[in-house]
Amino acid sequence: MSGALRRGLSGLLALALGSGLAPAPAQAGPLRAVLRAADEADDDALVGFLDHKRAYVREQAARALAGRPARPAALPPLRACVGDSTAPGWLRAACAAPLGRWGDAEAVPIIELALAEVDPESRYWLAEALHQMQHPEARAVLQGLRGTDELLLSTALHAWAR
Repeated sequence: MSGALRRGLSGLLALALGSGLAPAPAQAGPLRAVLRAADEADDDALVGFLDHKRAYVREQAARALAGRPARPAALPPLRACVGDSTAPGWLRAACAAPLGRWGDAEAVPIIELALAEVDPESRYWLAEALHQMQHPEARAVLQGLRGTDELLLSTALHAWAR
C-alpha cells in the first residue's frame, strides 16, 4: 500500500474514532486489521474482509484492493457487494472501484442495476468504475446516462466523452 493511501486510511480511522461516527475503540480492531493487511500487501486477508459483517470494514478492504493487482478470489464477493440492494450506496460504490480498475466486464450489468438504486454521489462513483473499465458494454451504459440532471455525473460524463 502506498504511504499516501495508508496515511489517508489511518487519518480516516483516527477522525472517525474521535468523532463518535465510527465504532468504539473496541470495535476498531477489524479496521486496524484491514490497514495492517493493506500495508503488508496481504491480499488474501483483504479478500477475507470483504465478507465481514461490518460495512465499513468491507468498504476499507475494497478500497485497499482497488490499489492492488486483480485477485480472482475477490471478484465474487465484490460483485455480490455491488449487487446487494440492501447495502448502502457508499459501500456498493467502494466495491465497484476494484472491479472497474481490474476491467471486470462481468460486473457491468451488476453495476448498471446498482446505478438505479443508489444516491447521486454513489451513482457518480459507480459510473467512475464503469469509466475505468474501457469496455464497450461499460461505455454503452455510460452513454445511456448522458442527459442526466445530476450535475456531478453530467459533468463527469461530458469530460469522459472527450
